[in-house]
Amino acid sequence: MWVVVSSKGGIGKSLIAKNLLVPYVVRKYGKALYVNTDDTNDEHKLVKANNFEVEAVRITPKKVELLDPLPYAVLDTGAGRNSVEVLKALASIDYQDIAKVVIPVSKRLSEINEAVKTYNSAKKLGFERVVLVLNRVSDLDNYEEEFTALFTPITGKPLIEHFGETKDNLVLFPYDDKEVLGNIEDLERRLPYDAYLEADAYISQYREKMKGGKLTQTDRIKRRFFGYLKEIFGLILREENLQILEGVENG
Repeated sequence: MWVVVSSKGGIGKSLIAKNLLVPYVVRKYGKALYVNTDDTNDEHKLVKANNFEVEAVRITPKKVELLDPLPYAVLDTGAGRNSVEVLKALASIDYQDIAKVVIPVSKRLSEINEAVKTYNSAKKLGFERVVLVLNRVSDLDNYEEEFTALFTPITGKPLIEHFGETKDNLVLFPYDDKEVLGNIEDLERRLPYDAYLEADAYISQYREKMKGGKLTQTDRIKRRFFGYLKEIFGLILREENLQILEGVENG
């Protein structure tokens, strides 16, 4: 069970839950359960797929206690107290050793401080398996320079040190400059990863059409779209990210 938490809204919880963690559990278990605990949005209604089994539900934090500890469950929490309430509910049924806590981290100092508070709350409740996801990374090779407020000491030690041993469990989520992930959700009303699984088949069809000289403008647009999709998921599901998630899950 994976739980994406942050007291900040708009930090990328749903983005990470649907495009990193759902693909991870689908690749490993062949299916996913997406749980939306935020009653202010309908994110669960966009969690649909044609190429794998996925179930999406919305429940209140109090109802989290009724969840089975499924390894393919992904909990997408809300902002404010919602995240903490979910963690408390999980702790009340002794799921600290089962749930893996995922905390999105942005480049802004104020949001990094909120991430530290979320981390401390999780630790106080007894959650030991924690992952930090640096969100919207433009340069994966030089992410420390990009996240200056996190890695550069201002007074005393750098903020990354406040995450204890979790500072080594860093997953890098790339910046989607083409906005392909959001476009798929908006246009096709399904998970981007589901569309990604159709990319190779479409590209093969495209090449056959190209040989016959039967390409349309729509074909060319879809080819670019699938190309972008393969590129972004190649970065999201890079081996380094998968190894960290696997290590935390097995840890």
